[in-house]
Amino acid sequence: MKYSEQLKSPRWQKRRLEIFTRDGWACRKCGESGRTLHVHHVNYEKGKRPWNYPDDWLVTLCVRCHDSAEESIKRFRRDLVAPFMAKEPQRACAPEQQMEERYSPDEMRPVSLEEARRHWAALKAKLVM
Repeated sequence: MKYSEQLKSPRWQKRRLEIFTRDGWACRKCGESGRTLHVHHVNYEKGKRPWNYPDDWLVTLCVRCHDSAEESIKRFRRDLVAPFMAKEPQRACAPEQQMEERYSPDEMRPVSLEEARRHWAALKAKLVM
């Protein structure tokens, strides 16, 4: 079943109402209740049906905050994930060499795992305020 069809399923419609009710029929980020509301999946698992996610992976967002969250995710994938996915895997190197420049200046600079984690945590905080 296509994802768009899953969102029309009575199981998803019931789940949406549960999340809207839990969140008081208001956006969890800005508090707005007069705009169109969406249930946002904070994370996805491949092959999982939209209604099979735990409560803490679902959040009510107004249309503006949902669009903003989706744009932030797209930027994250474009700026941090995609450049690494396009590269060939790096060979293991000594710890003192790990932060050496491996890309030309016009490409994304390498980041440490800790820096990537901080960036991801900041992005998640913006999405779920």
